[in-house]
Amino acid sequence: LGRRDFERFDHILVMDHSNLENTLKLAVDESERSKVHLITKFDPRNPHPPVVVDPYWGTIREFEDVYHQLTFCCEGWIQQVLTPAPA
Repeated sequence: LGRRDFERFDHILVMDHSNLENTLKLAVDESERSKVHLITKFDPRNPHPPVVVDPYWGTIREFEDVYHQLTFCCEGWIQQVLTPAPA
């Protein structure tokens, strides 16, 4: 992620609080900060979901769990983006 990404993208989704904090430090104003969200915010299964845990040193099952979590999050994000804002 770099400064140019705030110009190139309307949405910047991050996996955990460390990513969130580091990304928000790059933002220069509220408009840029409003583009940044924890991806788990969009998980329709839980209104206050946890972060995505890095399974790098984990088991195959932990990788599968992250895959399923991200599938739900991405589907929720797509639904939000595709749903028109109220007039």
